[in-house]
Amino acid sequence: MQHLATISSKYQVTLPSAFRKSWDLNAGDRIALTFAGNQLAVAKTKNFMKYSGALQHLVPTKPFTKKEIDARKRAFKKQEYEHKNQADR
Repeated sequence: MQHLATISSKYQVTLPSAFRKSWDLNAGDRIALTFAGNQLAVAKTKNFMKYSGALQHLVPTKPFTKKEIDARKRAFKKQEYEHKNQADR
């Protein structure tokens, strides 16, 4: 399906409404433009900002103490050692 658009005096292009609706494009969304020979390809990009804060629950509410960090290091090294020994058997 082909849609026509006009370039304004400010070199801006208004995307036809059928195109915007089919791709669910809204003001502020970003699109990628790729040139191939004498053709221009348009692709919708991902809006990663809508995911900002999605992993916030994984961040500790307070910083780890040195004691906690050392304990985690020891546990990791122990696990690594046990894993290596199992692989050697």
